[in-house]
Amino acid sequence: MSHLERYQRYRDQGRELHPKIFDAYLDRDIIDETSQLLDLDRDGDDLLYDTEEEQSVHMDFILHEYRQNGTTFVERYRDEEGGDSELEREVLDALVRAETSLFRVAEIDASASQVVLEDVLNDEAGIELTDRNFSQSAEPDVLLFLRLVRLEDLTMTSGLSFAFQPATEEHLISVYNQVLEQTDRPESMSRFITFHKLNRKYGLDVLQI
Repeated sequence: MSHLERYQRYRDQGRELHPKIFDAYLDRDIIDETSQLLDLDRDGDDLLYDTEEEQSVHMDFILHEYRQNGTTFVERYRDEEGGDSELEREVLDALVRAETSLFRVAEIDASASQVVLEDVLNDEAGIELTDRNFSQSAEPDVLLFLRLVRLEDLTMTSGLSFAFQPATEEHLISVYNQVLEQTDRPESMSRFITFHKLNRKYGLDVLQI
């Protein structure tokens, strides 16, 4: 199996997992609580997503950042329900380990559907991301806020992505550091909420980068 075939296999498995997890645990109270944390627009009881991508952002937040008794939905599903196949167990384990950060695009190899990233929050370079869309559309030095899913033989995203102009890097990091000093929320949740707000103000259309 080729690298891209493995990538697609992992990607398809991840997409199949999302509705399983939501069916198991999601309810209206959780939707309301998380929408307030992200300051999403509402019309009475109805959520008003600005874009289709914003709905995906909300779902990623619920899966990976919202915690009940200290446990995320992904962690809970892996421990209680998951593991129908070796592939599902592998993807669940990777999703539990997945973390967000702000990355700078260093290199692009469109023919291999790969983008080399530098983690500007954690000083890590040479991260080889497999992603068909970004390998065709991203440009060097563009900033991407992503949740990286690191499997044994490749790295992909959870589907979450914000994009920013290179010139905003210093300001983005400054705002993020200020928030960390002032909040008592878990760092991962604070990072997500902060960059979601920054995306609303400074973000690029990820489909147009």
